[in-house]
Amino acid sequence: MVYLPDGEKILRKLSVGLVQTNDAMEKDGFLKYPYSKNLQRAINYLSFFYLMNDLPIPIGIGELIEKAKTVPLGEWGLNLSDDEYQNELLLDDEGVPTELCEELAAEELDYNNPDSFQREIFESIKNLAEGSKDPDITYTQIREFLVKYPLSTQDERSDILLDVDVKKPNTFKELILDEVYQDKIPSAYYVNGMILRCDFCGNLIKNQKNNLTCINKGCEFNRLSNSKKQKKYQELNPGQEVRQAHFGVRRYMSIPGIPELKLKDDLEKIGCKVTLWPGLDLCDLFVETPSDFKISIDVKDWKYPHELAKNVNQKVIPREELENQGFISGLYCYVFPDIRKKENPDYMNAFKSACNPKVEAFYAKDIIAKIKEIWS
Repeated sequence: MVYLPDGEKILRKLSVGLVQTNDAMEKDGFLKYPYSKNLQRAINYLSFFYLMNDLPIPIGIGELIEKAKTVPLGEWGLNLSDDEYQNELLLDDEGVPTELCEELAAEELDYNNPDSFQREIFESIKNLAEGSKDPDITYTQIREFLVKYPLSTQDERSDILLDVDVKKPNTFKELILDEVYQDKIPSAYYVNGMILRCDFCGNLIKNQKNNLTCINKGCEFNRLSNSKKQKKYQELNPGQEVRQAHFGVRRYMSIPGIPELKLKDDLEKIGCKVTLWPGLDLCDLFVETPSDFKISIDVKDWKYPHELAKNVNQKVIPREELENQGFISGLYCYVFPDIRKKENPDYMNAFKSACNPKVEAFYAKDIIAKIKEIWS
């Protein structure tokens, strides 16, 4: 019997391939052969699926990419059960993966996948931290650097190398800094001879059709008018040995860390004591409120609530592991940036209704208000 993946599995594999192909194009400035193995595998699955269902088969990668840019998923004939996808595209008009494409690829590409590059980096950071005098501090220093500097200069990488307390600095340099920051910025992405770094998230800003755009799709920079964008980036000279973090680290470690650091700052402003990534990343924040009530928080910034719920449903809340390391809380909850409610008023209801088992979840402003009201 021939195994035929269902439409959703093909869609996820295709999303992984498109994300990896775009990553390769960002490095080189153009599409080149060989393509991502996941993309080729997805094309094979898709072709067989279409053949078995009497649908037109895409000729090759060019046609597939054009389809991903122009045809909503509801018209792909994949028999998708989730209405959330029906009107969405996998690529934007520049051929860059949409937020949906990146979220569909998360299961295979985020650092919880043991086979991903970022998982290797995650384990290297943990191993380095565990060998230091204070593992939690060392781990936090390295993770914060990756969050704040998805685009870094040689001086910035040298500074973190001096600041972090590890027994083997050369190991830190070779296994993490050199591995993560391999990618040079193609000159095609320079703007007036300079490399632009976003003030909001630290990522690369490109000039697309005379419109400055942060490569982080969900970045606040992209919501600004063109006139206001002019004051919201740094200009880096290419001679500063500017390097971009590996796509997987950037998308699935650095970008998710931005709302984590913001929530930490906001909670500290109302008198909370906050530990980032307690127990070497068992959750995102461990919060001790002014009344000494303790909360474990996992911050999630996904555009599509049903997709997030599928991701959450696959994970086990690490209450026992947290407690074994002294992080005992009265509440474990998920927290979403407020922009998700503004963009989709039904976001919370859609997420909770798709979660099994049920979970506690709040928007950032609501968890802060609750702490002020009940736990101050």
